[in-house]
Parts: sequence; structure tokens; C-alpha cells
Amino acid sequence: MKDLDEHCQHSYHTEAKERFDNRNSVNLGQQLSVSSQVDQQKQEELELRKKRLDSVIRTIMLCGKQAFPLRGHRNEAVPLPKIDGNSESDVIPGDLNRGNFMQLMEFRRQAGDSNVDIYINKKSESTSPGIQNELIGLIADEMTAQIVERINASPYFAIISDETRDVSNTEQLCIAIRYFDHKAGRTEEKFLCFLPLRSLRG
Repeated sequence: MKDLDEHCQHSYHTEAKERFDNRNSVNLGQQLSVSSQVDQQKQEELELRKKRLDSVIRTIMLCGKQAFPLRGHRNEAVPLPKIDGNSESDVIPGDLNRGNFMQLMEFRRQAGDSNVDIYINKKSESTSPGIQNELIGLIADEMTAQIVERINASPYFAIISDETRDVSNTEQLCIAIRYFDHKAGRTEEKFLCFLPLRSLRG
């Protein structure tokens, strides 16, 4: 009996018993296996990343809907003066203008959206100009696909095009579509894209 008590006190016995209890709990459905726990953790992290990205995408779409530029010609934070004065002494400490996009993200945080905390408190690739432009492109592709789907469902449509020149003096062909939307019950006119022109000859 003494030998048995000594055996039970050894680490290899306690470790073996712990592994058996864990395996037994998994077999009885009382707890998840290690691989299942890892998968569950990955899934929870994925869902959290989706929620954070959703806040970024919704902010970008709001800027686009309201025709707000996401950022200016300078990306660094610029102090905002007090309402009752314009001198440097009136600048509110820590109150910085970081552009429309980041200011709206800060507004979301103050309104209770905890998903944007990670973007406000430190620099993140998800809010960098490159990622913003990539998300804008993906949103544009999705919107174009939805418009094309509605056009294909309409028996009649017309293509509207015109030449225009942008601020860099690049000649572009503006293409829009006019069609009847059955779901809305009205005629719609949607802009599709700008195409660069190599020549103005027909």
C-alpha cells in the first residue's frame, strides 16, 4: 500500500491521470478537444476581425455617400483650435484633426463601437491609405456587379457616354446606364466608370 501511495505521488502518474481525465471529459462531451478549442479560438478571432473590418467599411461607405474625402494632402494630425478663438494658445491638448475617415472612426468609438478601439489607439494597416484604396476598389466592384445584375433583369436600357477632361488634363470617357428597375418601379440612371481615351477621333 505504501508503494502505491508513493507511485500516486510521482509526476508521471499525476500527468497520466490528468491526460486520462481530459480524454474522458472529451469522450463524454464535457469539454472540447485541444484541436476543437484551437479551432473555436480561431473562429472567434475571425468573427472579431470581421466586426472590426465591418466598422472600417461602413465608415468608408459613409464618406463615399456624403462625398467626403477620406484624407487630405497631409496625413499627419493637425491641431484643432477652440471654437472661441484661433490662436495657438487656444488649441485643445490632444484634440487633433486626423482627416474625415479617422475622425469618423473616433466618432464611432465615442458612440460605443468598441471594434474601432484598435484603430484609434495605435497605427494599423487596416486604416492605411493603401488598404483604404483597396477597400474602395472592392466596394466599387460589388456595387458595379449589383448594377449590372439589375440591368440584365431589365428589358430596356440605354448607354450614355460623354468625353470629359480631369484636373490632370487626361481625356476620359464617362459611361452611365439608364434602365428601368422592376424592383423599384422607376427608371434609374447609374454611373459605371471612367475610361481613359487615347484618341478623340471616332
